[in-house]
Amino acid sequence: AAPLVHGEKFEWTNEGTVWCTDYGFDFDLHVRSDITSRTTFIYDQNGNLVETRSHYRGVDTVTNLASGLVASGHFSTTVANNWNTFIETVNGVEWMLRAPRRGVVFHSAGRLILDYSQNFPPDVVFEGGRHDYLGGDLALCYAMD
Repeated sequence: AAPLVHGEKFEWTNEGTVWCTDYGFDFDLHVRSDITSRTTFIYDQNGNLVETRSHYRGVDTVTNLASGLVASGHFSTTVANNWNTFIETVNGVEWMLRAPRRGVVFHSAGRLILDYSQNFPPDVVFEGGRHDYLGGDLALCYAMD
């Protein structure tokens, strides 16, 4: 029998603070992401969820709360999760932040294959392209200094 497929569209804003002062910087960051996603849920013939495919697009804005430096950029990413193997595949632009007179300050784009079967955070099985975000909050703090 063919797999059962169900799709959903979601829109939301995610806001938060990156505490760069915890890393010794003299500033913190405000991060805002306006996101639209379309997720397809794929079930086997027994009704068990076996895969999700999500396409995320939107705009990220990061503000240095001390200097006022603002970096922003559009993203468009497709994420596929296999719930039998716990492998996640990420393709596209996750972050592409540009700041006035500085150009691109933070860049995560290409292809990642992540294995969640043994560890969290996951093991990076494959990385194609540049993925500053793998450096976590600290990498974002350096980019916005």
